[in-house]
Amino acid sequence: MSFESGDIAYEMYNTYAGKVGFSIRKSDTKRRVDKTMSSKLLVCSKQGHGDAGSSRGSTRTGCNARILFSISREGIWTVQQVELEHNHYLASPGKTHMLRS
Repeated sequence: MSFESGDIAYEMYNTYAGKVGFSIRKSDTKRRVDKTMSSKLLVCSKQGHGDAGSSRGSTRTGCNARILFSISREGIWTVQQVELEHNHYLASPGKTHMLRS
């Protein structure tokens, strides 16, 4: 799949996430020598492990659900890798309107 911009790519994954029952957030960005983006990673909001003492740390479960885009010099965003498995419960259809993203 390819998209004309990062906003369109983000909206596609965010819409999918809302229908499935999870929130997403932007993660790693890789840049070329000339400072233009070469790849972008969007992840489940429960990816990683936060500090044990912070409130954010208690919501992270180390989830590996993600989508990786490569970005051409012309600005075309192409899906390179998708991981769909979550290690936590997903929001029920009646509660998806409460998801952050």
